[in-house]
This record gives sequence, C-alpha cells and structure tokens, in this order.
Amino acid sequence: MLKHSILFEQQISSTAVIRSGYLLKVGGKVKTWKKRWFVLTEGSLSYYRDNEQVTPLHVVDMIICSGVKRDDSKKPDSAAFVFQLITTERTFEIAAETSGERSDWVSDLQKVIEKSQKRRQRVRMFSLCYMY
Repeated sequence: MLKHSILFEQQISSTAVIRSGYLLKVGGKVKTWKKRWFVLTEGSLSYYRDNEQVTPLHVVDMIICSGVKRDDSKKPDSAAFVFQLITTERTFEIAAETSGERSDWVSDLQKVIEKSQKRRQRVRMFSLCYMY
C-alpha cells in the first residue's frame, strides 16, 4: 500500500491540469452544498476550500471511479446543473453554475475515467503475471 501512495503522490505532482474551477459539492457528513475549487488531472480529482489553498481537502484517485452522470433531480439553491461522480467509496454530488460548464466537466471526467479503467486493467494483468 505504501508503494501505491508514493506513486500516486508523484503522479499528482507531475500531471498536467485538465480542468479546474469552482463547483458546488454536497458534504460527506453534513449534507449541505459547499463551494469548492476542483482540479482534474489524468490521475485524480482534487478539491480545495478555495483556489489559493495548497493542500487539498480531498483527493479522488480516478482509478476507483466507475462513472459520471448528470442528475437533474437534485437542485441546490444557487445552481441547477448537478452531476454525480461514482467511486467505489462513495458517490459525490457536484453542481456547476451553467449547463455548459457541467457538460465540459462531465465530458472531461468521462475521458479520464476511461483512461483510468484501462490503466486499472493493465495493473491487474501485471499483478496476475507477477503472481505466477
């Protein structure tokens, strides 16, 4: 597990940013909408209290993501363009200010998830080969 953490940290610091910006998200414990600064790279989605914070509040390794989908049923007070990021650990509810912004985030997340799933398959195949 330690090896994975070290590799993951190196990947975050050396990966170019695909998309960043303010979005709203529902808290994990307290179910209220909070404005957060999100940063998407090839390997992770991180969010911060604001765009000046250096340490992320949370980092989602994209290898554990299984999908992203629009959700028009949940509308926070200040935004109506919600989408869900589905991981093995939890489902993140996130909202953009505009329909176009949501479409861009969903599209970019889908691309990153597809690449991460291919990477996960290669890791599994390597692990199986290594075991034998």
